[in-house]
Amino acid sequence: MSKVRSSSWMRLVSAVLVALMGVGAVGVGTASSQGFGSVLYPLIIKDDPRVVTLVTYMGPNFSSIGEDRVNGLQYQYHSKLVSALSTDSCVAGSVVGDTSPNDVLTVDTSGHFGTQPLFNDNTSLGVNGLNLVTAGPAFAYLVISQNLDTDSVGGPNFGEAQIVDLANGGLWGYNAVSFPSGSNGQGIGGGAALISGTRRPVHLYPPTAATTNFAVTPTGTDMINSNANRARLQLQLSEGLNRGGVYDRNENPIDFTTFVRTRCVWVFPLSAFVAIQALNNPIWSQNGGWAWLANNPTGPEDPNNPLLNVAFDKNALVFKIISAGSAGSFVLDGQPVFTGLCGFGDATPNDGMGVPNGLTQPISGPCAAVQP
Repeated sequence: MSKVRSSSWMRLVSAVLVALMGVGAVGVGTASSQGFGSVLYPLIIKDDPRVVTLVTYMGPNFSSIGEDRVNGLQYQYHSKLVSALSTDSCVAGSVVGDTSPNDVLTVDTSGHFGTQPLFNDNTSLGVNGLNLVTAGPAFAYLVISQNLDTDSVGGPNFGEAQIVDLANGGLWGYNAVSFPSGSNGQGIGGGAALISGTRRPVHLYPPTAATTNFAVTPTGTDMINSNANRARLQLQLSEGLNRGGVYDRNENPIDFTTFVRTRCVWVFPLSAFVAIQALNNPIWSQNGGWAWLANNPTGPEDPNNPLLNVAFDKNALVFKIISAGSAGSFVLDGQPVFTGLCGFGDATPNDGMGVPNGLTQPISGPCAAVQP
């Protein structure tokens, strides 16, 4: 139910490194091996002209049967303004564009650099543009799928995204997730998602040193045509699946029962996960610690809460995003590492426009660093 203030939400996009944490077979830079046809971009951030998201689609297995090259791809956006609530529904918007077998196209989803494919690409045009249209800064996810003859797709198509901080200089990227068009997202599981009813360990920097946020995109049925998928997450201690809390660096537990819930897509500050008694704990706030990040945990809930009338039980793609803290720098034991409040930074200063000042780490999802 947390809102993101427009004055601070830009911190969500700080990034310099993307790594993968998963269960079972884990690969960096790979898409789902069971995927065909549709490609999911789980996180789009739009705050033109400060932050834009570039998406690239590669279609080695696009079917060219009949006339499907014309308007052959459907771009299905599901977005909500950053002023919305985490449990609000998204607004759907769909556009179509041309393509062909072995096509590659890159689109600025914000429309800042144009509404048509970039890099002089005249073979993948959309009649009304291919960008996301919103009334203000927004979070979104995007599914690109073959618009016609979906049953004839012979193998996976692929994609990647780069979220670009124009205000500070820098970018970070991730590989999109391929999935069967007919499954409509039900095939997103395994190492590519935090499965409902499971949990994974997550390191938490001290809030006095850095700012931590979590981007959550529930997956499941009808990813293309609906945004009803919901997930409920909690930070937990090791004792079972029903004890919320965090550990400090001396293994001391701090108990709480805080949950977060999201529909469609959202980015949560750490304060939405961690109770005030932990955030105000002088030891934990200075040193941080760790916890289990659980999806659809068991535990006490308020039976009078109307949110419980619907199920928050889907798998989720989750990113942990770390940026400079409120003091304007990322500080380790008193030594500044990154400076600046909002930018991503790269391994080296990006064209003289900034210095490294953030990092991101997927808790789940087949993501990889994409160099500028």
